[in-house]
Amino acid sequence: MTKDIVFDFVCDTAVAVVAECGTNPEELKTEAIQILIQKLVLGEAEVNCDNVYDPDTGLYGHPENIYEDLKLGDYDAGL
Repeated sequence: MTKDIVFDFVCDTAVAVVAECGTNPEELKTEAIQILIQKLVLGEAEVNCDNVYDPDTGLYGHPENIYEDLKLGDYDAGL
């Protein structure tokens, strides 16, 4: 039987939105998300596996270490 673990991915891509001086950044979120989606579709965004989690044990691991018999331990997931 196979074992499922959770792979957490992060997007390390910044997007820029041009707006009038004094604009509330909260009002620009929708546009920023649209730009980010466009970058993802075009392959211009950086997406990396940052963490793995075993829901059966509650343990975290670094993605590079999970191939050693899925040994997950006390890993600071950066959360």
